[in-house]
Amino acid sequence: MIALISVECPYCHARGNVLMSPGSFIIIGPCPECNQKIAIFWGQALALDTQIMSTASGEEKVRHVLKVLTSFLAKRLEELLLTDSASSDSEQFEPEANPWPKADEITAQLEMLDDAEAFKKLFGQPPRI
Repeated sequence: MIALISVECPYCHARGNVLMSPGSFIIIGPCPECNQKIAIFWGQALALDTQIMSTASGEEKVRHVLKVLTSFLAKRLEELLLTDSASSDSEQFEPEANPWPKADEITAQLEMLDDAEAFKKLFGQPPRI
């Protein structure tokens, strides 16, 4: 199932939609507005070091992305697991809203792909061949 998620660039705060294909859990690339490198992971846009991602060796890029993902996951796990025992007994955990759209939203969004103006709004002007 293809999912259309909304993200915000951690650098310039531009907002946009990204299509996530089945099995995708991370996308790495430039922000279309500021051209800074970002990773989209679990519905979040994470800042990457553009200099490292543009000029470093493959191993250095892997280490950098792993460091960013590890930091993100550590913060999320701390929020989830390292709570005050008194508050965790009295308050029931409510998971964050699922970033993936529902089936009817996906159907509506896929139908928009046939609409030339909606397509341009989502993906920009197609390149001239």
